[in-house]
Amino acid sequence: MAEHPELGDGGVPSDLLYEEYSIRRQAGLHVDIEEYAARFPAQAEPLRRQIHTPSASTSTSLSRRRPTGPLPRLQPGDRLDDFDLLALLGQGAFASVFLARQVPDSRSWRARVRAWLLVSLLLATLVPSAVAAVFNFVYNWQEIVSQMNPAAERHFMLVQTLINGIAFPLGVALIAYLVFPVTRAVRCAREDGPNAARSVQRRALRLGHFAAWTCISLWTLAGVVYPVSMRFGGIELPASNGVHFFVSLLLCGLFAVSLTYFSVTTLSLRVALPALLESRLVTDTEAADLDAVARSAWRYLAMSASVPMLATATLVAVNSPNVRWYLAVISIGGLAAFAAAAVLCRVVLHDLATLTQIARFHESRNP
Repeated sequence: MAEHPELGDGGVPSDLLYEEYSIRRQAGLHVDIEEYAARFPAQAEPLRRQIHTPSASTSTSLSRRRPTGPLPRLQPGDRLDDFDLLALLGQGAFASVFLARQVPDSRSWRARVRAWLLVSLLLATLVPSAVAAVFNFVYNWQEIVSQMNPAAERHFMLVQTLINGIAFPLGVALIAYLVFPVTRAVRCAREDGPNAARSVQRRALRLGHFAAWTCISLWTLAGVVYPVSMRFGGIELPASNGVHFFVSLLLCGLFAVSLTYFSVTTLSLRVALPALLESRLVTDTEAADLDAVARSAWRYLAMSASVPMLATATLVAVNSPNVRWYLAVISIGGLAAFAAAAVLCRVVLHDLATLTQIARFHESRNP
């Protein structure tokens, strides 16, 4: 307690108290709930609820009944039930306290995503862009293409088929190229050892950034190619319509970018990185990379909040006859996208804070 004073100021999770309570009961000791309530008043009510509903509170194999007897001598690197022991925090006459990581159950969503990590990361990259592409197609068709002659409409359909037929496979290939070293390292983490895993940990942390930049680059390129291809096809396209094409594609790309970033980064932090860090701690050098990811998360969240406002201002400036319909779609879709980005951002920042805290602890124990 002297080395970790935060545990003495109401910082002990009620789950931890419940585990101790259950283990002492199983060992045949007399345990009084009021003793815990007096020592940890902030956790008294949650602990009472857990004790009265034990089936809903039991979350680890340590709380299941086991034969009594002395535990084997443990050290960092060992596994105790479903926990990997990472570091020794303290040792006394009766017990040793370890920093441990719970191994995900094979039926958990993390284990299932880990088995299909490459596919999951590709879907996290493609789905936001696919949704934005559908809206962009409908918008440009009604605002520009439907006012052209039939020959121009056929040429537009040919151009958009070629662009989408090239851009999406190209995006898949680029993301797969960037992601494959990480997915391979996740599959082989235990066989290759921690040194081999370290070589791709930085890439795992930056996968969301790579996916976001690939996404916005292809959307921006498409915004240039659409009007140029129309002009080369002999279609008379006013300059205002060319700018309209470019701005609409750029805004849809920005709409997809933040969701792509947070979806991929969440999968990296919750599935890929834990596998790469198996049986070892985050180091202080890697903590700097975690800080960089946290700063990027705030920037992408700000982008997610600004895109609906930019789109609304653009529609008002265009003064489209269907502006009310577009504003409704953009407002609802933009708010939903921002809410999803905010939730994922909170998850990302929480995971980064936990990993950074472990890194700082490692640095303090190994100056």
